[in-house]
Formats: sequence, structure tokens, C-alpha cells
Amino acid sequence: MLEFFLLNIAGYNSKLIGDSTCFKHNHELNFSYYKKNCEYSEKHWESKETINYFFNEYGRRDGKSFKNMPKVAFLGDSFTAGLMVNINDNYNYYAFNNLIKKKYTVHNYGVAGEQADNIFNKLRHTNFNEYKHIIYGLTPNDFFDYLEYQSAENKIENKALTKTPILKVDNNYNLYFNFINYLKQILLKTATSKFLLHSFMSIDNIYIKIYSSRKPYSEYLNSNLNSKWIKALDKFDSNLSTLPLKIKNKLSIFLLPQRGEVVSNRLNKYSNTFKSRVQKICEKNQIKFYYANIDELSKLKSSHFAVDGHLTREGNHIVAIDLSDWINAWGN
Repeated sequence: MLEFFLLNIAGYNSKLIGDSTCFKHNHELNFSYYKKNCEYSEKHWESKETINYFFNEYGRRDGKSFKNMPKVAFLGDSFTAGLMVNINDNYNYYAFNNLIKKKYTVHNYGVAGEQADNIFNKLRHTNFNEYKHIIYGLTPNDFFDYLEYQSAENKIENKALTKTPILKVDNNYNLYFNFINYLKQILLKTATSKFLLHSFMSIDNIYIKIYSSRKPYSEYLNSNLNSKWIKALDKFDSNLSTLPLKIKNKLSIFLLPQRGEVVSNRLNKYSNTFKSRVQKICEKNQIKFYYANIDELSKLKSSHFAVDGHLTREGNHIVAIDLSDWINAWGN
């Protein structure tokens, strides 16, 4: 009876209709994009809404926009692409359609799973001449590839120094997510298990313990960043400094928060060290920088989906307020 209620009435079910092959990757240039005129709808078990994903003739998930106005391009990962929400509720379109005084034509180049290197490659190899502004919606997740590269380099160095076979335990990322995926396959088989997992992960103290265990990926939350994160930030700095000047002159970076940051803030454990380091890098490279207000997000019951991790509709709207305040102050 409980399973029937949760599955058919409470909405703990999932369904995808349409083309599931919209996502594409350019291996030569190392960035991702969406197939032109591709569409699918997805009902995720954590959401009561069915979300439509339509990628237009340019391969972009664009929302409503003001035509024949100065153009703004948004780049980023799934947060900018607007996963789990209707596109006009996503932080970028909600801000530009409802909160920003000056009207713009907005184009969304966000793609799920993109990392910082993918974004820099897209900036270098895509023609953005028609845009007055380019805004990169940066998340801490975008640095994860930099951490993996370091693990791969360490593995090669260790192999060169010893004849003893090295176990693959140094690849923490793959081991962790292989385990998590295996665990999810077990836990997400029934609506009851999904409900229990969601309830479990909605408890702040439990969530932050699990999130913090994802080392080194969660360690951007620490007040003292370790050498891996410092090297990742140095790599980001290097890529930013070597962008073509015509791109740098248009580029702004808007830092988007993960649920781990919001939960740690609610528990009075939040450190802004990572944010401050990114801000200093942007200032050094003369790139406009701003960030979402974590204090306001912390007041929401659900700023992010507890298990999926993306911003909820309400979370996107709060982030949009900060984005609009920032852009309204530009004066151009």
C-alpha cells in the first residue's frame, strides 16, 4: 500500500520520453553541446513536475528572451543548462526576464557535465563576436577534472618509482562514484527506498557528513585549501589569463553554490576561502566576478534537490535576485 501511494500519488517515479541522445561531445576540441532540434521530457522522482528539454536549431536550451536587444551568452554546466527546472525558471532566464532593468537577448550555452577546461575550450573555439557580454556560471564541480588530472599524474609518477603493482585505489573519484552508482541502483529500485533516501539526505547533519566524505572533491569547503585545490585554482587562473583578449573583455564569472555550501552555512560551518580565492583570480585577470547569496539560500526549506543536488525552482529564483542586482549595477 505504501509503495503504491508513493509511486502513484506522492510522485516518487521517473519517466523519460523523447530523444535521449541529445548530448554530444566534440572530442577534437574537448567540449560538449546538444544536438540541434532535439527534445525530450523527463519526470525525475524527486520532482513533481515533468520538465521539457528542447534544444533549438543552434543546439541551445534557450528560454524566453527580448529580441533585437544587446546579446548575452551564458556558459556553464547543468546548473546553467537548467536541469530539473523549466528553463524560464532557471536563474539566468528568470533574472533577465523578470528582474533586470535593461533588456537583453539571452542565449544559453550551458551543457550538463561540463568542466572548467571544457568551458575554456568552448570560449576559445566558438564565435562570440555578436555578444556584448559572456557570463560563465561557475560551480565548484567545474574543478573536479583538475583534481582528477593530478591523481592521474601522481599515479604515473608512482609507477615510475616502484616495481610494485599499484592498486587502483588512488582513483578516488571513480571508486566513489562506482560505489554510489551501485548503491543508488539498490536504493532507487522502489518508491519506498527513494522516499527513505530523500528523507535521509534531507537531514543537514547527515548530508554534510556524506558530502564531506567525498575527498578531495568536497575539500573546497575547508577554511585551509589543500595542495590539490590550490593547484586546481592555479590551473583555472592559467586558463583564464591565456584567453583571447576579445573574450576576456566580455567575460564575467558568477559563482553558483552547491548544496554542500548551503548546508554547511546553516550549520555555521561555512568557509568562504574558496569563493575568495576565485574572486582574487578574477580580479587579477580583470574579470567581473560576483556570487549567489548563500545566507538567503539557507533560509529556504529546499534550495537544492536533496539527492540530485541541482537548484530547485525556489533556489534558482533566489540566485536570480543576486544575479540581477549585480547586472543592474553594471550600468551598460
